[in-house]
Amino acid sequence: MSPPPAPAKKSSVRVGSQEERQLRRELSNIEKQIARLDDQMKQLNRDLMNTADAKEALRLHEELSQVTAQLGQAEDRWCELQEQLGEQ
Repeated sequence: MSPPPAPAKKSSVRVGSQEERQLRRELSNIEKQIARLDDQMKQLNRDLMNTADAKEALRLHEELSQVTAQLGQAEDRWCELQEQLGEQ
């Protein structure tokens, strides 16, 4: 019968597993955020196409620009998380 693994090894494995769970949780949250932002962009585009009011069109365009920037940041973070999970 072999001796049980040393506690230090268990601890380091646990930290890696814990870190991986944390990364996967963040990845799941980012995916939900990306889906939400994508839906928001689609709605803003529909609203923008259907408005005849110049002020409203400008407001929608500005909001669309903000959502597009947020989506880009979320997608960048998603890529970072995928890379980190791939390295483990």
